[in-house]
Amino acid sequence: MAIASVYTLLFFTSITPITHLTKITTTTSETNINNPTKLVFRLTYKDSVSSPYYNPNDSTADQANHVLLRSIARFDYLQKMLKQPSSDDDIHVSHLVPSPEDGVFLVNFSIGEPPVQQLTVMDTGSSLTWVKCLPCTSSFSLQSSQIFDPSKSSTYANLTCSDCNNCDIYGQCTYKKEYLGSTSSEGIYAREQLTFGTSDEGTIKVPDVIFGCSHSIPNFPNGYERSNGVLGLSSGSFSLLPRFSNKFSYCVGNLRDPDYNFNQLVLGDKADIEGDSTPINIINGFYYINLEDSGTDHTWLAKNGYEALSNEVQKVVNRVLKRRKDNPWMLCFDGIMSRDLTGFPVVTFHFSQGADLVLDIDSMFIQTSDEEFCMAVLPGNYYGDDYESFSAIGMMAQQNYNVGYDLKSMQLFFQRIDCSIL
Repeated sequence: MAIASVYTLLFFTSITPITHLTKITTTTSETNINNPTKLVFRLTYKDSVSSPYYNPNDSTADQANHVLLRSIARFDYLQKMLKQPSSDDDIHVSHLVPSPEDGVFLVNFSIGEPPVQQLTVMDTGSSLTWVKCLPCTSSFSLQSSQIFDPSKSSTYANLTCSDCNNCDIYGQCTYKKEYLGSTSSEGIYAREQLTFGTSDEGTIKVPDVIFGCSHSIPNFPNGYERSNGVLGLSSGSFSLLPRFSNKFSYCVGNLRDPDYNFNQLVLGDKADIEGDSTPINIINGFYYINLEDSGTDHTWLAKNGYEALSNEVQKVVNRVLKRRKDNPWMLCFDGIMSRDLTGFPVVTFHFSQGADLVLDIDSMFIQTSDEEFCMAVLPGNYYGDDYESFSAIGMMAQQNYNVGYDLKSMQLFFQRIDCSIL
């Protein structure tokens, strides 16, 4: 089952705070490297047992509702972003806010000397990496030991006015990163040493990384206190990607298995850049690919593509299962995926230059209650026909794939693989 031609947004994220703060293991090896060739991080899915947001009492319906709300929040942001002109280096607008409602994966690193551990949201739609800093004019609920205090770091340095467009009366480069819901991260640009714990190369210290030191987060909702900021993986003037050869990859396994522990992010020249490739474009900080007929957990398809896929699915499933019509925007059926979708054909997204993304039933559907499942693909015209050409590939569709970004050659790579063997 294949789909035919739209320009598509690929996002890693539907992104919220997701991993718990894991202590970086100290090893016998500690190295200072300006441009590391490979750093490997464990990523924790928000709904896994390792997440601070995991609730063992959540029902199947509760879990599915969390996923849907994240996807809709992400979709809402993307629609607004697509209507805006590119922002300058000092005013950033981001879909990725560390909240329980919006997000998928978190990553750990430490900042400063001595190092202070940080739990951050991974965001492929933001070039700025930022963390909460002392002193703060907003009420941060994190323990004070988890909030970075620049005055106690021997490696901290402010950027000068010659480095930026916006400068305050104290000669500091300022930024404001806006989010949905009147929330923002406001602070100053600075340089600092980041410390990364790796599984095979010990502890790696990367000096003089530009980041945002956030002293104010107005209207910060309850529940945001479990993460410290954002690890930005988009291209931009203050992006950390040039320090890592403009290459990174991530591998995502079974998102529905709460005990799955092999999701990973790799930064550097030796990132896992393998498999079939397709050209990638960067527009307003987002990664776009050409899908021949994109964050969010769910995938959103342009109206024509969605209707074609929906019709084909109904031809197969309507023969044996009853369709639920509670929500006209979702294609749902009475049944249990593992029992009733045996033998369901795979769905293939064909990209230019021959790259394919193959979706099995766990990538195509989600169990929404004990006796109901829905297609995890939603129509791009959810908010009206003004958005009927919108498509976005979500993380459920990228399960069991390693996705590599080579921003030197502007190619995106797909490799179907068991993440546990990487």
